[in-house]
Amino acid sequence: MTFDLQRQGVSIEPGHGSHPGHILSCGLSKWATDPTVRGESHASFISELCNIQLSECYLSAFNRWKLLIENSKNIAQWEGRLQTRLYIGLGNPTCVEANIAVHQTYGTPLISGSAIKGLIRAYARKHKIDQVNINIILGEESKTDQMSKAGYLVFHDAWWVPGSANTPFVPEIVTVHHSKYYESEGAEEATDFDSPNPNAQICAQGSFLFTIEGPSMWANWAKSILVHALTNEGIGGKLSSGYGLFEKPDANDAEPQDVIWEDAFLQWNPGRKQLSATSNIAKATATASIDIEKENLAKLLGIELSNSKLKQLTKGTIKKRVKVKFKGNIYQLSEIFGD
Repeated sequence: MTFDLQRQGVSIEPGHGSHPGHILSCGLSKWATDPTVRGESHASFISELCNIQLSECYLSAFNRWKLLIENSKNIAQWEGRLQTRLYIGLGNPTCVEANIAVHQTYGTPLISGSAIKGLIRAYARKHKIDQVNINIILGEESKTDQMSKAGYLVFHDAWWVPGSANTPFVPEIVTVHHSKYYESEGAEEATDFDSPNPNAQICAQGSFLFTIEGPSMWANWAKSILVHALTNEGIGGKLSSGYGLFEKPDANDAEPQDVIWEDAFLQWNPGRKQLSATSNIAKATATASIDIEKENLAKLLGIELSNSKLKQLTKGTIKKRVKVKFKGNIYQLSEIFGD
């Protein structure tokens, strides 16, 4: 037996143009009183929703967004591919007891900027990463709004990458083995005779484009923390079951990236003819790729190299703004800016 719901469902057309988020919010058009029939109709609903293909509109929007960030300054981005499936927004209320965070305009899965910030803060706290620097990039909350501080960086929503999977969504099953035990909050004992209760859920698959905007040194540092967090601990729901993990990037395939170090300490080793820059914030040292002769130091640094300045340089106490190329854990000094 079934009866019509007050809110009529939207017919699902597995093809281009349908909006999965809209369909999910409307839910089933009919509700079966028999639990088995209701479970089957719910699973069929989820399966058909996951077969919906991307719209051409989203493809155009994604390409426009990608072009925009590629032509922008002070952007750190990473295209991460899921190693497992992703539960994101699972706890949000929904009429079919299955939910996922989607782009409101295009209906595609997304990872919100606030979720990304939360992941970085939790990962930094767990692994004891410098809290002062974390507060700089994420901001600092206070009991009074007047004392709260905004972060240096903007964490944009992560967009789903077209073509990274056949469809953005994929059906999943979560099986409850002791439903009466949970419904009674432990008052009724769980036994081996309880019937399993499979529930159809929705996951995301494929890849996401993560974008962080702000001063390049801070943005790249935040990106490195984010990549470590996503590839080692994951994001979203059911992390203990292995969901939400991303594939580790291949260091050999990565392109070198530029970063600006403010107030880096320059040091010249006369024996090795080696010039290096050290950043206390990045906690790293970059070296020049070529030998630096003493007579070339003044021109390279843009200063008059007196004996006292040379002594400071050999001790590593001269501060300069520098540009560094880095790939993995290798840092190369590429440019020294004048005063």
